[in-house]
Amino acid sequence: MSEFAYWALDVAGASTRGSVSALTAADAALLLRQRGIFAYRLEETRLSSASASLPGGQSLSLHWRRDFAEKLAALTAAGIAIDRALQLIMLQTKGKAHQTVEALLNAVRAGSSLAAALQQERAGFEQYELALIKAGEQSGELSTVLEDLSQILARRAKIAADIVSALIYPLFLLGFAAVSVIVISLVLAPRIAPLFEHNTDAIPTSLQMMLLLSDGITKHPLLLVFVCLLALALPVGLGRAFSWKRDLSRAACSFPLIARITQTSELGRVCNVLAALLKSGVSLQVAIGSSASAASTSATAQALLVVREAVQDGTRLSVALGQVPVFDPASLQLIAVAEETNRLEPVLRNIASAKESEALRLLTRSMSLLTPVLTVLTGILVGGVVMSVMQAILSANDLAIQ
Repeated sequence: MSEFAYWALDVAGASTRGSVSALTAADAALLLRQRGIFAYRLEETRLSSASASLPGGQSLSLHWRRDFAEKLAALTAAGIAIDRALQLIMLQTKGKAHQTVEALLNAVRAGSSLAAALQQERAGFEQYELALIKAGEQSGELSTVLEDLSQILARRAKIAADIVSALIYPLFLLGFAAVSVIVISLVLAPRIAPLFEHNTDAIPTSLQMMLLLSDGITKHPLLLVFVCLLALALPVGLGRAFSWKRDLSRAACSFPLIARITQTSELGRVCNVLAALLKSGVSLQVAIGSSASAASTSATAQALLVVREAVQDGTRLSVALGQVPVFDPASLQLIAVAEETNRLEPVLRNIASAKESEALRLLTRSMSLLTPVLTVLTGILVGGVVMSVMQAILSANDLAIQ
């Protein structure tokens, strides 16, 4: 989702301006028209989903949002009023999160709804999460909706934790290989170089490269520190840059296995959000529009907006969802049967559970394959460096014999 600044006219012809969150400029204009506002100028300002910041630049993490929804669900289910529940949660938080919950509490006490307060305070909640909370408030099932939301966020957190856990060993191997090359370049290469002082043309290419690396690190030690910091900061910077993130996601999906994992996970997430929204009493059209913000790729989000328009025109959901690439024929058949039996919400939950389990299984298998591949590549790299050093020593012996 992106934030769009707009300049517009209302139904009375008066000028107005503000901002709205939407996937595209066209969707923002449509949303404003539904409010009776006719925009004549739209400008994209920034990303407005989970990257929204708290005061001071700190963002509410996925884990914090999960804990917040879980605690609030338990408190409201016990019959505690929303303002009292927020006050209790505020006492358990510190720092910027404490300030945000305090701001939410003040907004709610001033008469704002919880969803509106969360959006106003830019607490980092995504659009579909806000839509769930708003639906829960309107239907009087806030505690149930918050519990569903906490479960959705918990599954997302588990997938993220599994990915990080699976990447620890491969990253360790890559770091070990880099450190090994640096140590060999700094310790062994300079001790071998004097053997070739009378015949520099005989120095092997690999040894020359290690000597250059050693010389650069020795003369400019801060350069090594800068490169290490850059290597650590680059993934974070790319993750925050929406355009880079989108391009990297598109490039990664060009690999069949990664594309399958992404599509399977995407299908599970969309079905989960759709089921939760339908359970809270939201209309099907609104649920589809809100689930578009849960999509991790712009192609799926745009396709879901087209599905919403098709359903509004009377097309069956199972037929309209055929335009969304992530929906496979088996899932579409299940949804078609669910429409006939009026059991759409439980069937969507079953599809979501099956697809999320399949995505985790595929991820585990791919990481299991990645570890031995990186082990072999690391062995080849370090072994190649050692062999080049041995070759240099043997070449020096040949020169001495001559």
